[in-house]
Amino acid sequence: MQKIIYKKEMKKITKSKPMFVTLLLVFLLIFSTQAFLLPSVHAAERNFQENTSSFLSEVVGLKTERYTISQSKQQDLQRFDNLQTETSAYLASEEGSFRVTSSYVKDTLQLVYLSELEGKQSLKQSTANTVENAKGLLKRYQNYTDNSFYSKIASMLDDVDANTDMINYAGDVKLEVKGSGQNRVSYLWTYVDENGVLAERKNIAIVYENGLFKGFFNNWPLYTIVDTPKISKEEATAIAVEASKIYSYPVIAENGTEIMVSGFKIAPESLSRAKLVYLNSKDEDFARGGDTFNLYPAWFIPLGFDEFYLGGVSGMTVILWADTGEVCSMNRAVTDNRPIVPDAVAIESEKVEAIQVDSQQSTMSPIIALIVAAFGIVSLAASYRAKLVSKRLSSKYWTVMLCTAILFSLMIPTAIVNAAILTGRSRVYSSTDSPTGYNNTAADLAEKAAMEYICDYVESASVDAGYITTNLCGSGTTATNVISQAGSDEDYYMNTMVWHAGHFAESNNAYQDNNGDTIHWQDLYAETSLGRHFFTFLWVCVQAENVTTGTPVGWTHRDDTPGHEYMHEDGFDNSDGSGQCYISFHGYSPMLSNHYQVEGWNSTFYTFSEDTSDMGPCKWFVNFFYYYALDQNHTVHAALDLASQAYFGVPLDSTVLYESGYDCWWPGGNWNPPVEWLSEPGFYPEDYLEHLPPETTKNKMMIFGDSYIKLHQPMLTLSAPGVPPPTFYIDGQSHSLGSCRLLSGIHTVDVSDVPGYTFSHLSFKSTNYGRPATMQIASDGELTAHYTPQQTYYTLSISSSGSGYTSPSGSPQYQSGTYATVYANPSQGWTFDHWVLDGQNAGSSSPINVYMNTNHNLQAVFVEDQPPPSYYVTVEAWGYYPPWTLMYQGGQYMQAGPQQFSAPPAYGGLPFYAWYHDGNYYYDLTIWVSIYSDTYLAALYSY
Repeated sequence: MQKIIYKKEMKKITKSKPMFVTLLLVFLLIFSTQAFLLPSVHAAERNFQENTSSFLSEVVGLKTERYTISQSKQQDLQRFDNLQTETSAYLASEEGSFRVTSSYVKDTLQLVYLSELEGKQSLKQSTANTVENAKGLLKRYQNYTDNSFYSKIASMLDDVDANTDMINYAGDVKLEVKGSGQNRVSYLWTYVDENGVLAERKNIAIVYENGLFKGFFNNWPLYTIVDTPKISKEEATAIAVEASKIYSYPVIAENGTEIMVSGFKIAPESLSRAKLVYLNSKDEDFARGGDTFNLYPAWFIPLGFDEFYLGGVSGMTVILWADTGEVCSMNRAVTDNRPIVPDAVAIESEKVEAIQVDSQQSTMSPIIALIVAAFGIVSLAASYRAKLVSKRLSSKYWTVMLCTAILFSLMIPTAIVNAAILTGRSRVYSSTDSPTGYNNTAADLAEKAAMEYICDYVESASVDAGYITTNLCGSGTTATNVISQAGSDEDYYMNTMVWHAGHFAESNNAYQDNNGDTIHWQDLYAETSLGRHFFTFLWVCVQAENVTTGTPVGWTHRDDTPGHEYMHEDGFDNSDGSGQCYISFHGYSPMLSNHYQVEGWNSTFYTFSEDTSDMGPCKWFVNFFYYYALDQNHTVHAALDLASQAYFGVPLDSTVLYESGYDCWWPGGNWNPPVEWLSEPGFYPEDYLEHLPPETTKNKMMIFGDSYIKLHQPMLTLSAPGVPPPTFYIDGQSHSLGSCRLLSGIHTVDVSDVPGYTFSHLSFKSTNYGRPATMQIASDGELTAHYTPQQTYYTLSISSSGSGYTSPSGSPQYQSGTYATVYANPSQGWTFDHWVLDGQNAGSSSPINVYMNTNHNLQAVFVEDQPPPSYYVTVEAWGYYPPWTLMYQGGQYMQAGPQQFSAPPAYGGLPFYAWYHDGNYYYDLTIWVSIYSDTYLAALYSY
């Protein structure tokens, strides 16, 4: 008999301890709901934002000087046992904008990720394709880090065709290119040892979307490969089989009794799947060598049972160190054990007829999906003492009570409101106690606890994000509740999101409630005609087999009628922009739980190879996803990528969960109705492909529709300073002053008039708008309505008498408290005489300033000019010959006033001597004489 070697701290739990261990498990799970991604109480010592900006400039090649930075933040997070610093900021230039998220572990750059890209990137230089872009980036990163390794992996791109997927090896590096020629292209370098064994955590990934840089994922420098394999595959398999003899796990019977299950028989057909991997625990307390970043060679051995055991367990997995032979993890593999067999393909006309079911009917026969996918595993999940530090549930009990009160009020019969509420609705369901979930009389304890954990977390995150939230995990998850609430939410809320963890009932068409009753797609479809369920996440098997019918259509009402076109089946890489997203599984969903908390095996291992089919406790992936989507305000697309990096160490499209898929062990057996080929044991679907449609793929997550939606609801503060409260209208819904939550996106905003004031403008995030306004509301902010006091205007009625005009004229209006300035302009031959204001002489100054505190009448008075009087003027000329002799005499009437008289220089042969007037002599030829009476003057000539 092969000797079994255990780590010295490992101890087999005895049957006398199950209740203690159960209590310990419950305690740890309760504790874990308080811990996930808790910001550190110590401020980060380094400014990693500057590091990120430097990376964008010097490595990515962005012209960072053209960008302005806003909403910048940096926080320390405890993730598992590793402290990391995460930063986030928005950058905007005249060419475009984006959000950048980065993370640093052990002061080492692990991630730079761009999302919410609008417009173009301001690049220092352009490249022909993503291959050249990736090569340039890695070479610049070599200079940036002074590490020649990055130049080495850059050279692996020399022979890569930008339009062809490929795999290449160079020394201890494997390069895989995926998505070439598509919207999203990824380049993944992974460590591989001399025997071809991958260390999947030690990797580098560069991702491009639409030809632009998307993300740099760098786990390579964090991990160290320790030791080499010494145990053969055959030896490892023998050790695993021997270890299975002492393995046991707990289930809860229908009467509430805890039962330890053991004594398994191993199917010999399952003993060929042992695989070498490199791993370590993510829990520092149980990490080999005390360092979670040291990766050791290990054998992953799936063992299939000869039948299903209590809790739907079809097999188990064993992990043992490949250098020492020590067993470091054992875990059960839960598989929903009802057989699913592909049925005939429904013709298109039948599908259309079924979709157009009357809204009052719910008994029409289900439409059969094209393919029923593989049975899903349900992953090995190595046990984990819940040390993942969680986003706070945050003492929001009063908020929860308020939301409960709101929910209760909606249950009271009232008149249907004319319009739905903009604040989002969150429904949280889980079929934790479904007696037929695993087709037996006992429920898996750890899986139930994991479902409850996720429900609690989604509830908490939804409340924090402002959703009106109801958590009906367990007994509240009935078909009646789910279906009726889908209808009421369509009526009362513009946007509803749903989380449901459970078990399938019919492929693509139905799944079970907590009592094992069916939630059928047609019943949901009859309630969702408005298409207001914008995000649905079902952690349920085989509910994403066909985007054109079944449960995806039931929840979204995307039935290819006008305005409700089918969702795109690849909503991650080719988002359809519809505003609705549906996530579930093609084939079987993996387990959410880690395995039972057995002392010494409380260790979380993460591998994600399609061959190992091991994904660890996926509840943490879900946890990470909702953290990034709800708490950190990322799109669903970005939240999936970031959650995958946090959990798997790679982007989503490089994971076994979404990209490569996974198998599971099927024990075979006799079924009703009988399925001959499923009576034989094997790994599904790989060992049964000859019986399945050619297009059958492995079990995997599917993302339909639009993954670029946001779940986070920005907090919009409505204000109108200095005026009586107006009413705001957002997408037609009225809101008072204060704060409200609404989904991130484009909204139409208007505001009412305020008596005594004139509307000026709306302002949001330093931008001014008229009304109504269409604006992007993607993050918290204040929307302010600006008004100016309305002014009283008075009329000045202006007239004139005589000949002349005023400036201005007519009846102009002037704001109360101001002055009206008026000018008087007489016509020729006329003179402005005076003003008459409201019947009183107001003086003769022009202009006049009239104070406008009431209506006024103003008249300009003009008088005609009178001609001056005339006098007779006698003019004589005397010459001295001698004696004095009169040479000329004349006279005429002249107007009073100065008059000019001129004498010729000589006259009568004599030169001019002087003028004589009024007893005086004037010697100039020309003189001025004032005429105010009859006047005499003489011109004298003499030698």
